[in-house]
Amino acid sequence: MRGRITFLLMIILALSNLITINPIFAQSNPKICPNMTGEFYRPNYVPIYDGVNKRLLIVDWNTGAEISILKQNIEFPYLFSWSPNCRYLIGRVGDYHNWNECRDLDALVIWDSTTTEIVLNLKGLCDTLGDSFPRIYWKPDSSMALITNWFNGWNSEGSSPPRFIWHTDKNELIEIKLKPEFVYGPNMFQVEWDDQRNWIWASGRGAVFAFDQQTGELAAHFENTKLFSGRRYALATVSYFDFSPDHTKIIAYGQSRDDNYTAPAMRVYDIASGQGVEVNVELNGKGVVALSPDNRYLVMGYQALRVWDLQTLPEVVEDRLPHFRYEGPQAMVQSLRFIDGTILETTSNDGIQLWDILTGNLIPE
Repeated sequence: MRGRITFLLMIILALSNLITINPIFAQSNPKICPNMTGEFYRPNYVPIYDGVNKRLLIVDWNTGAEISILKQNIEFPYLFSWSPNCRYLIGRVGDYHNWNECRDLDALVIWDSTTTEIVLNLKGLCDTLGDSFPRIYWKPDSSMALITNWFNGWNSEGSSPPRFIWHTDKNELIEIKLKPEFVYGPNMFQVEWDDQRNWIWASGRGAVFAFDQQTGELAAHFENTKLFSGRRYALATVSYFDFSPDHTKIIAYGQSRDDNYTAPAMRVYDIASGQGVEVNVELNGKGVVALSPDNRYLVMGYQALRVWDLQTLPEVVEDRLPHFRYEGPQAMVQSLRFIDGTILETTSNDGIQLWDILTGNLIPE
């Protein structure tokens, strides 16, 4: 009998501990910084919300030891992430069940985990960035972060929702501003940092955009529109991008589709001059793309491979169909890479395979 009582007391004690330190969204998966090589990486350090005392803590996940208090008298912290160097902890604060009221609460808070200071606090972010959760794209060295949102279009005031570049060394927030003529603007589902040009590349509706990392000013944009019956139509969905091996060319590609009309589009631009060439991607502008090392051959892969020879394209855009079409891997192609001028490596659920793009033959291992 005494053993049963002891066992029950142990269960009650364990449950009381769970209630006192409330895991954020059931932290059976603790939010430890994933970059074990990060300069400020500390194994087993995780954010935990003490719901009883309304405190946000850093604790040792293995021992339960309290390391530091990040904030007291805090409500509803959730959706945590870390900077690549494991120094900055990012969290949403506010009642996510009552989204209309979040303008009155903290919305996006970034802590310096080494000092426990709040270094950035964007209040009302759900209001200024549309009804959506923000996204943060970190520069690999954690010196900058691009803060944007899941909202694709314009807000209720008829203007594009603001996006910001945060310079962590100066703790300076710079707003990215677009010219009025860019109706669709960047939705930034794909972002790349370009230190060679000091740019940030971003996907957008009907175009690919580049912004100056220091000022947030628009540095360049490359349209990706569909020529149809003599008229040009901007893609209503994302225009993704990829670069040539020497990073002098950019490929803009994407596809819009509704019940009556399919609008795929793909262009290859010389970044320095802004000059581009359009190809006819037929009915499918989705997949992955690659340029050969000499920038001559353009390939798009999905469950097939299509190849364009950019040096011998017809004059009329509609006639610029693929020079070669191959079945390629039986599985969806996940990535493409040229081994040399005519040998292509594909990665899919079929594994890594090599193809001769001029013959379409699979090269034996």
